[in-house]
Parts: sequence; structure tokens; C-alpha cells
Amino acid sequence: MNPKVQEQIDLIKNIIVATLPVEQIYLFGSYAYGKPHQDSDLDFYVVLDDKVELRDIDAAIKIRKAIRDKKNMPVDILVSKQKAFFQRKDNATIEKQIANNGVLVYG
Repeated sequence: MNPKVQEQIDLIKNIIVATLPVEQIYLFGSYAYGKPHQDSDLDFYVVLDDKVELRDIDAAIKIRKAIRDKKNMPVDILVSKQKAFFQRKDNATIEKQIANNGVLVYG
């Protein structure tokens, strides 16, 4: 992987971990699958501790605000609590694709 992209992944991962109680962070999409193109963004799926009281959408907004001024490439963030992620990953869902093909970058 391009060193500048890896640097962005590490930076964003560290900001996310400092922002909320995180169990796991997956990279998915074109960068994770080794097929990035000119318009690719970094796709992260953040699995939160079940004790986090924020709704998933509010947690995603909080993360986006934390990384907004520090990233230098487009980023997409999906968020779920741990229990919900593990329930969904056994069905035909994006969670299954991420659990099977995503790159675990934290946790």
C-alpha cells in the first residue's frame, strides 16, 4: 500500500480510538481489497463498545468531526455497536462482507 495512504489510515485510526471506546476498526472497500482508483476513499467500519450511549449515527458524526481537519483524502465512516455487528455478520449484509474481507486495523 502507498505509504501516504497507510499514514492516513494510521492517523484516522488513532483519532477514532481517542474519540470513542472502540472494540474494532475495519478498513473495507477498494483500498482494503487492493483495487483503489483515482476517486477511491478510505472506508472504515467502526465497532463500538456496547456501553457507548450514543446512537450509531451520532457516533459517526462525532468521528467525522474529529477527523475533518486532519485528513487529506476522502473518508467514509460506518458505525455499529459490537453486539449488532456480530449479529449481522452471519447474514448477507455489509457486516458479513467486512468481517470476511475487510482489513482489521484495530482490535
